[in-house]
Amino acid sequence: MKKTNKNSLLTLIANGETHLAIETLLEILPEKHTIYNKIILLQGQWKISQNKLHLGLEDRKSIGTEFNRISNAIIEFLSEMSESDYIQSDNNSIVTEKLLIRLVLTGQSKSGFLDGFGRAYFEVSITNKTSDNLDIEEPFFIFVPTIYTETPKWRFGIVENNEYPIQLNFGKTFKTKYEILKETTNLWQEFPNTASIQVSVSTIFGEEFFSNKITFIEINTVLSYMGIR
Repeated sequence: MKKTNKNSLLTLIANGETHLAIETLLEILPEKHTIYNKIILLQGQWKISQNKLHLGLEDRKSIGTEFNRISNAIIEFLSEMSESDYIQSDNNSIVTEKLLIRLVLTGQSKSGFLDGFGRAYFEVSITNKTSDNLDIEEPFFIFVPTIYTETPKWRFGIVENNEYPIQLNFGKTFKTKYEILKETTNLWQEFPNTASIQVSVSTIFGEEFFSNKITFIEINTVLSYMGIR
């Protein structure tokens, strides 16, 4: 089990290392925790602000204000957490004991990008938690709850080309990234903002595993901020 405490996380924030506090929270919190997706959203906003600073799209004072807002939001979340939240158990994920699948929404500012202010991505990481080697098929996206009779599986714009199935050894993590294009958002226009998207991954033997969920209201907020919608 991995342990930490509130004071150590507050120390990271006080030292200007909020990004490390965010990463630690995502490691120790179960993906079904009420604030897990909110932490992921803040992580995406932090990365967007970092990119803006590096690209010179905003001055340090404006970015500093945004960093402070995110840091204060993390501090508020810490005040709501119980002591048991600071212990990572072996079965704290909603996926299974075999695969840990994490879905993260990120944004990237790009100077001179004419159709909006930046780009947004779904980043998927898949970690083999079993002692056996696993051959995994291509990840697909599903909408929860579905409005269709059967649950369709969607492909989005793939940034990296990978050949599937991919063999994943014990303890190893496979990562891939999908760009969210304007036409991609048409797929979920009929869904309410409270609906979610998640990733489905199957082994070559047909075992199916799922990632954490991200609500469309969170996705649409980031897309609007990046000028994609």
